[in-house]
This record gives sequence, C-alpha cells and structure tokens, in this order.
Amino acid sequence: MKLDKVDRLILDGKQIIMLDEWWINIHQGESNYIPPVLEEGLIILKPTDEQLRRKDIISRDLQIYFKQLNEDEVYYEIYRTDMKKHLIEVLRATKNYKTLKSDISIVTFNPLGITSENCVRFLDSITTSHVSLMNYMALYKDVRERVSSKTIITSLPNKTKKNKKKNVNKNVRSITSVVYNVSFPTEKVTEQEKKEYNRMKEAWKVRGHWRELKNGKTVWIKTYVKGDKDKVEPTMYVL
Repeated sequence: MKLDKVDRLILDGKQIIMLDEWWINIHQGESNYIPPVLEEGLIILKPTDEQLRRKDIISRDLQIYFKQLNEDEVYYEIYRTDMKKHLIEVLRATKNYKTLKSDISIVTFNPLGITSENCVRFLDSITTSHVSLMNYMALYKDVRERVSSKTIITSLPNKTKKNKKKNVNKNVRSITSVVYNVSFPTEKVTEQEKKEYNRMKEAWKVRGHWRELKNGKTVWIKTYVKGDKDKVEPTMYVL
C-alpha cells in the first residue's frame, strides 16, 4: 500500500490549532500558494483528549495522502481510522488551487457521513492543513528547532517464499521513509517573519513534471521559475 511508503508528517490537535493561528497571521488571505517542499506525503492528524471527549471531526485519526500533480493541482485521498485502527477511505479529490475547483469522489458509506452537500467545505477545511504546513516548512526548513526529520525503516510482508537452504526469511522487505517533526512556537508572528514569508512567495522553482493537454497528449514541462525571476536566490551546495 502506498501509504506505507511515503514520507509522513504527524500533527496532534494542539499543533493543528497552533498551525491554523500561524497561517491566519502570516498568509494574509492568499491560501493557494503551495511551495514544493514535498511532492508526495501523508499527513496524520491525531486528536487531543478533549477532542476525543467532544467527538470532534478528528475524534479519531485522519490521514491525508497528497500528491502534487503540477504547479496548480494536488491529488488527495482522505482516510479515517476505526476503533480497530483499520483505515477506511472517506473521499478522493483533485483540487485545482488556481481555479479553486475540485473534482471529488465520495465513498458512499464513509465513516464521517460526508455528503455531496458538505464535501467541498470538508475538503477545504482538511486541505488547509496541507497548504499551511507546506508553507510553514518552506519558511522554517533550516530551523531545526521547528522542522526536523528522521529516517524510518519499516519491515513489510513480501510474497517471496523462505529460502530453506540458507535459512533466510525472505517474507520481509524493508521500506525506507522519512517522518517529519514540526513544532510551533507560542509567540506571535513577527513583522520580520511576515517579510521573510512574502519574500519567499515572490518567486519559487517549479520542479519538472508531466502535464496532460486537453487533446490527451502528455508533455514534459521542464523545471522553471514561477513569479518574479529576479527574486530567485541561487541554490548553494555545501561539499
């Protein structure tokens, strides 16, 4: 399953609230800018004890799988864990942040009872965590006290049989992924941070990607600079 292989970001209920407050104070109404920090990943939202008691929308873990399709579109799959910690799919969606339109497919008997009437509002509230988190990580990527990571090696079942001669168990395969730890300070956003954030948005590099044209043809788009090209800082490599 692809969810076992991708990099993960884990947030609890308190961190989500702090992230929302940071996002409101710094983004100044522009919610459609997604820096290319991670092209693919899994955001795990864990509830607090208080949210468990109130049975909030994340009264059990929500998992948001995302994959950047191009500079404007992101593909999402949203899951919820049941009492036995099994993943149950809620919906799939492709969201276009340029046109602010979404193509949504809802699981008929999803555990949250999402309907066509409230699916867009639900998707917007959930995907805001993705947008704000990518912006936060892009701004503080060099501050280890705020953004850190560790590599995790997970053993998963393999279909191959045991090698009896060598007495080696080949029924296990290793999957390497990265788990990110993001922390949020309690202090308010400073004016300097707002300036740094606005400067970060003025220009950014878009990675090369495949794009499907309206006629069905697929073309490769080379890496390019989006925004004010004069504002792009050169990439520095330390050898």
